[in-house]
Amino acid sequence: MQDTEKHIKTKGKDPAFLFYSNDFLQGVSDMEMHEIGQYICMMATQHQRGSVSQRWLKKNIPDVSEYVLSKFDKDESGNYVNPKLLSVIEKRKKHSIKQSENGKKGGRPAKKKIADNNPKETQSITQKKPKRNPLENETEIVNEIEDVITDVIEILNAKAQKGFDSSTKSHRKHIRGRIREGANPEDFALVIEYKCAEWLGSPKRRAWLRPQTLFNSEKFQIYLDESRNNKAIGISADSIRRNDTTKSSRYADLYRETHGNS
Repeated sequence: MQDTEKHIKTKGKDPAFLFYSNDFLQGVSDMEMHEIGQYICMMATQHQRGSVSQRWLKKNIPDVSEYVLSKFDKDESGNYVNPKLLSVIEKRKKHSIKQSENGKKGGRPAKKKIADNNPKETQSITQKKPKRNPLENETEIVNEIEDVITDVIEILNAKAQKGFDSSTKSHRKHIRGRIREGANPEDFALVIEYKCAEWLGSPKRRAWLRPQTLFNSEKFQIYLDESRNNKAIGISADSIRRNDTTKSSRYADLYRETHGNS
C-alpha cells in the first residue's frame, strides 16, 4: 500500500499562486541555498495541503532551519502556515469566484475610469468591440491596474502586519496616482520592504506604514530613491531590520545628508 503522505492530492486544488520574484528574492536574501530550498518546498506544500504538518516536516525536512521555521506561524493543530501565502491564496480564491460570477452574467461589467484628482473627468469603457490585441483593450488595462493596486495593499498588510481594506477609495487613489506617474509593482514592493524594515520596530514610526504616508505624491519618490540607494550600495532591508532602530535611522539620515530630500 502506498503511503498517502507521499502523494499530494491536487484534485480541486488551485494549481498555482502569484509569485513575485523580486519580493521573494528580497525575503530570502539572507538565507543559505539549502534554506531557500526548504522554504520553497514548505510553501508549495502549504499551498496544496493547507498547512505543513509536523509529520510531513519530520519525514521530508528533518533538519529544517530554525530561521526558515521563523517564516511560518503555527495554527491550532500545530501545523505550520506562512501568513503571506494564506493572504495570496485567499485573494486568488476570491478573484476566481468573482470571475465565475461575472461569467454567469455574460462577462465582466463595464467600468468607468475616474481621473486622479479630477472626479469630474470620466471615460466610459465598454467591451462591445475588443481590439485585435486583448492586452491593448482599455478595459483590460484598467482592470490590470486595479489588480496591481489590490496586490500592493495586500503586500503592505503582510509586511507591515496591518489590516488595510483594499477597497478603501483613498488607499487606492494614492497608489493609482503613483502608477500614472510611472511607478511599477516592483517600486511599491521596494518602498514597502525598506520602510517596514526601518519603521516597524518603532511604535511611533510604525503608524506611518500606511498608504497615505507611503504612497502620497510628495513622499513616495523620496522613499523610492532612498530604497533604491540602499539597495544599490548593498544595504539590504534585512540588514536594517536586524539592527537597532537608531542604526536604521542613521542610514536614512546619512542618505538625506548626502542626497537631500529629492
